[in-house]
Amino acid sequence: MKKLVGILLFAALTTCYLSSCGKEAASGSVAEVWTEDAQAKILRNAEYEDKTDRSIDIQMARNEYQGAQIQVHANRNIHSYDLEISDLYSDMGVIESENIEVTVFKYMPLEMKSNSLEEFEIGSEVPDAMIPLDAIKNYGEDKIERGDNQGFYLDIHTPKTIPDGVYTGTATLTLNNTVEYVDIKVTVWDITLPDQLGTKNYWGLFKRNEQLAGELDTSDEMATKYFEFLLKYNINCELLPFSPKDGPEGYVELLRKYYNAPGFNTYRFYHEWRDTQYGADNVPWDVDCMRTYLKAVIRAAVEDRTNYLDKAIFYMLGNMDEPHTPDAYEKCVVLSRAYGKILNEIDAEMRIELSEQENYDFYLSAVSDTLLHIPAILTLMNEIYFPQIVDGGYTIDNLTVCMVVHGYDKPTMREEYTEFAEKNEHEQWWYTCTGPVNPYPSTHIDDYAVSARLLGWMGEAYDIDGYLNWGTFITRGEYGPEVYETQASVWNNSNGDGWIAYPGKWYGVDCTWDDPTSGGLDYISY
Repeated sequence: MKKLVGILLFAALTTCYLSSCGKEAASGSVAEVWTEDAQAKILRNAEYEDKTDRSIDIQMARNEYQGAQIQVHANRNIHSYDLEISDLYSDMGVIESENIEVTVFKYMPLEMKSNSLEEFEIGSEVPDAMIPLDAIKNYGEDKIERGDNQGFYLDIHTPKTIPDGVYTGTATLTLNNTVEYVDIKVTVWDITLPDQLGTKNYWGLFKRNEQLAGELDTSDEMATKYFEFLLKYNINCELLPFSPKDGPEGYVELLRKYYNAPGFNTYRFYHEWRDTQYGADNVPWDVDCMRTYLKAVIRAAVEDRTNYLDKAIFYMLGNMDEPHTPDAYEKCVVLSRAYGKILNEIDAEMRIELSEQENYDFYLSAVSDTLLHIPAILTLMNEIYFPQIVDGGYTIDNLTVCMVVHGYDKPTMREEYTEFAEKNEHEQWWYTCTGPVNPYPSTHIDDYAVSARLLGWMGEAYDIDGYLNWGTFITRGEYGPEVYETQASVWNNSNGDGWIAYPGKWYGVDCTWDDPTSGGLDYISY
C-alpha cells in the first residue's frame, strides 16, 4: 500500500550566527543540554563555552512561523534519543503541539570555502538539512557520538485565531535512559501577519523533470508537494504542479487554485523554448505558445474579476541572463523590444475580443496595464555595459533589470539603476547566485545564516520590489543518501548554492517503503 509521510527536507537557512567556541568538560552527565534561538549555527564538531540557557523564550505574531533550537553536547555515546513537545497554554488559549514541528540537523562537512570567514574552517561540520525526527528514528540515526553536538529545531506556527498572550509548555528530551526538560515560553503579539507578503520573489526551478530528478519521481503529485512546501516559507517559483499535457486550461485551473493561497505572490509565466521568426527578429521562445497561454489567463482574469497577471514575471534565463559583452546586451535589447511588441499586440486583440463582454471594464481598468508591464527579468552581474541600456537611447518597455546584490555597493551604478527603473516605471529586482559572498548577503552554508535574512531587510531598505535566487534544488541526476554529506555546491565554487531542499526519498519522506528500519527501500512509483 502506498503511503505519503511528512514533507520535504529543508535546508537550515533560518539559523543566523555562529556562537563563540571554547573548551568545556562535564563529568558524570550523559550530555549537556542548552538552547539557542533560530539565529545560531552550532557546528557539530566545535566546542562552546556558554551552554547554560535551558529555556526557549520567543516572541511572534499570529499566523507566523518562528524557530528555536535545543542543542545537545554528548559527554558519552548516545545510542538513542527522542524529543516530545507538550501543548503550550495561556489563560486564553492553546498552541497545540501539532503546530510545532521537530526536525533534526544533519551536518555538511566543508571540503572547500565560499568565503574567508574564519569561523567556518575546512573540516567544519555545519548544520544544513533538517530531517523530520520520526524519519531519523525510523532509520536508526538517533545517535550522537561522544564529543559531538546535535541540534534539534523547533518550528513553531501560531494560528490566525489564537488569542495574544504568553504561552508556556515543556520539551521532554530523552537521551539513552536520561530525561531532560526544557521550558518553552512563546509570547504572541496582538498582530496577525497576512497570508501573502508584499515582496515578490522567484527561486528558479526551470525544468521540473530535471530539478526533481533526485526524487522518487517527477509526477504531478510530487511537484505539488514541493510547490506547497515552498509556499509555506513564502518561496515562489513556476507553477510547479503544471504539466504541458494539461494545456492552457490546466494552467488556468492552477492559477485559480493558488492565486490566493498563503505564500503565493509571484510565478514565472509558462513559455516554451523554440526559435521563432517574429517580424525581422529571431526570438528563442514560441510566440504562439506565449499568446495562447496569456490569452487564456486574461480570459479567466476577466471572467473572475481577478487580475491573475499581477503576480507574473517572465525570465528567459540563458537568453537574458548575465550578458557580458556588447553583442549580448544588444541581443537583450532586441528580445525586449520583441517581447514588448507581442504584449501590445495581445492587448489590442483582447480589447476587440472582450469589448462586448460584461467585465470589459475590468480588463481596461486592471488587466490591460498589467499585461503591458509584466516584468521581463534581465539578470545583471557586469556593470561595464549597463550604460548602453541607461544612456543608449533604447526604448525598452519591458526590461526589468535584476542587479546582483553587490552591485548596490557601487553608488553610481545603484543611482543609475534606480533612475532607470523609475523613469521607465519598472520594478527593481536583485539576485544572488554563486556570488556574492560574505560580507554581502547570501544563502551559502558557510556563512552566518542571518545573511539570508538580510536579503529581506536590505531589500526593504533599498525599496527592492523582488528577489531572485538562481536555483532552488538543482540536482544533476540521481543522488544517493550521500547527497546529505558531500554535495556542497552544484558548481563546486560555493557551499550550498542550489540546495534549498534535499531529496526526501532517502529518508522515506513523501515516498513508499516496505520496512523503513531495514536500511533498504522498495520504491514504488506513483
